[in-house]
Amino acid sequence: NNFRPERFDNEAIKRQHRYAYLPFGFGARGCIGARYAITEMQWLMVMVLQRFSLKLEKDEEVASEMKNLSLQPKSKLKLFVESRG
Repeated sequence: NNFRPERFDNEAIKRQHRYAYLPFGFGARGCIGARYAITEMQWLMVMVLQRFSLKLEKDEEVASEMKNLSLQPKSKLKLFVESRG
């Protein structure tokens, strides 16, 4: 398998079958480690954000819109990662 992030853009998601991406399975035979894996990823994000700052390009304003019950930017953002230490 190859890592292809374009598989997860909005247009590609609309074209695929609704059960095409189930990383932990589903139902009675779903992965018993799913909750652990999700919690582990959340901790990883916390650790990364404690060590690095995410900054927008200078003077860039963020316009947002409501999608899928969450606020998302209307256009792509350019983020810079800076070490905190």
